Amino acid sequence: MRTLYMSPLSPYTRKVRVMLAEKGLDYRNEVVPFDRLGNDYGTRINPCGRVPALDDNGRVLFESNVILDYLLSTYADVRAGAPQPPLVKTLVRQEHRWEE
Repeated sequence: MRTLYMSPLSPYTRKVRVMLAEKGLDYRNEVVPFDRLGNDYGTRINPCGRVPALDDNGRVLFESNVILDYLLSTYADVRAGAPQPPLVKTLVRQEHRWEE
């Protein structure tokens, strides 16, 4: 199961959630309290200590544009009824790849 480490107030989290919804991917939200961003969360999940981060069955990615690029590359199929073109496709910088 995918886990999205997030803050409900983060615009960066919001665009990842839009992409996950467009792709029809199941995930669970793990709200990261602001007072824990630099401590436990930073050592376990995201060394930058920011949200969002996505754990996709053991592959952990952080930085929203990297996550979007990964989702677009890994889950290329678009579910029926999703907006065309995808709403967040234009937010990805094509010269930066998550594999790097």
